[in-house]
Amino acid sequence: TERTKRAYQTDLQEFFQTEHITPEQVRAVAFTDIIEYRNDLAALGRKRTTINRKLSSLKAFFKMMVAAEVVDRNPADSTLVKGFKVDDTIAGKAIQQASLQKILKAIADEEDDLIRSRDLSIVQLLTYGGLRRSEVSGISWDDLIQESAFYLLKLPTTKSGVAQDI
Repeated sequence: TERTKRAYQTDLQEFFQTEHITPEQVRAVAFTDIIEYRNDLAALGRKRTTINRKLSSLKAFFKMMVAAEVVDRNPADSTLVKGFKVDDTIAGKAIQQASLQKILKAIADEEDDLIRSRDLSIVQLLTYGGLRRSEVSGISWDDLIQESAFYLLKLPTTKSGVAQDI
């Protein structure tokens, strides 16, 4: 997507500290430079997802540079540069079971049937369907269809730009 292209471009400019990257600069990069960059980002307090996206930008860029024969080896290769990890007890954006139970109880306690049904549907789509808030807010009745015994939710607009069915 355009947004991803801009993010990758920004990541590369940040890493190389210039808007115009030369073949000489590309050839001068060693895997230790990328590891140092990753560790510097962590020291600055950047989020794990941000650090790993920046590493993905570098990996894709150097893969292209290998294909274009600018460099012989990818210094950002996953075997040389591991992604940034945090404590194993942290599970990304997952909601804790106790918190989910509190939300579901609050929904169940709602007296208005329509509001209760709406809220339960939203929470289930976010939690179990993995939808983004923007995807849930963009749903219309026309997006819900029945195919034999199942109901499908057609998402014409997603972050990736590819239509999806839930």
